[in-house]
Amino acid sequence: GRKASLRELYYALCTHPAFAGCTQAVVNNALADVATLLRCPRHCLGVVAAGRGAVAGNLILREGGTTAAVDCSDRGAGGHAISGDIEALLRSEIVACDAQALLVIEKDATFQQLVEAR
Repeated sequence: GRKASLRELYYALCTHPAFAGCTQAVVNNALADVATLLRCPRHCLGVVAAGRGAVAGNLILREGGTTAAVDCSDRGAGGHAISGDIEALLRSEIVACDAQALLVIEKDATFQQLVEAR
């Protein structure tokens, strides 16, 4: 089925007259309430995190649902964008990797500087 980020859901709802004046926080809280009532995680409702992560380095990755492998070593300073779709991430596989360490960088600007400096 179709998936949407929290922000996409907000924009879809705020254009409907019944939800005029609705805020992102209200949509987030309502979705959390629905997920709690149904006793299921948000991604089971088709709402996924926005793709805000990236990966770079000596890694070849095959993302869930695709047959093409992605070489993450030649993606430039921005790296390769990681999907916010948890189900797709769980179906992904590492084809090849010779990394000796993994760094998790919170700030995108810092990530880009490190990728450029390598």
